[in-house]
Amino acid sequence: MVSYVKDYATFARTVANDPPDPSHRDAHMLQIFYQTKKEILQQVLPPPLEVPDDPQAYVYHCSWGQPAFGDPYYESAQFVRARYEGREGWYLIANYVETDVALWIGRELYGLPKKIANVRLQREGNKLWGTTTRKGIEIMSVKMNIKAEQPHDNHMESWSLKYSLTTNAELEHVKLISLPYRLVCKESYVGDGSVSYKESDFDPVQQIEVAKPLTCWYIVFDVYRQAASEILQFKPETLYPYFASRMR
Repeated sequence: MVSYVKDYATFARTVANDPPDPSHRDAHMLQIFYQTKKEILQQVLPPPLEVPDDPQAYVYHCSWGQPAFGDPYYESAQFVRARYEGREGWYLIANYVETDVALWIGRELYGLPKKIANVRLQREGNKLWGTTTRKGIEIMSVKMNIKAEQPHDNHMESWSLKYSLTTNAELEHVKLISLPYRLVCKESYVGDGSVSYKESDFDPVQQIEVAKPLTCWYIVFDVYRQAASEILQFKPETLYPYFASRMR
């Protein structure tokens, strides 16, 4: 009989950092990198984060084939490039998943701004397309035509805000954390692609405008989650404007 109460080993297997086995197997991801405008990143990056010399953003749509903690699910995300004291990373600004377990893991462990949405990624021959729909609006859509195989950079550093909320909805212990992942690519391709956004009162993804498409990737891989690390601590009172869209 299934019980509400589990032993610690079960919990630890679900949330462990640096596990010996992949946290996700047989993932399929479409990534689109693009240049955006410096003034846009200045609006969305919380100080003291700075805009790099080359303002960039990227989005992905992914099918997580065999996660260690539950059933397969789809996910999409939007990142912007940021800099702090000479160090650069991809600051996670929006994140969408299909399942409550995937949402809980991301929000509780790392403060990821995950929301429930209808996310899809499909492939037909050398053509791929993905969509994210929330509250009846297709807020993101991506397309790619595969051109050639090419080795992929197997390490990307993502940044996210980790925080606590009091029962009075006051922010506490706000910090920027690094989420390093090690990818073991099985297939990787480059090609031409595009990303488009639709305006929504609840999800302002269209704010990160596409100035110039850069690189499109389609990769098939296993991913190993590594231990998160703290980059800096924020004064909570300075962060409230940057949290409003997480609550809608």
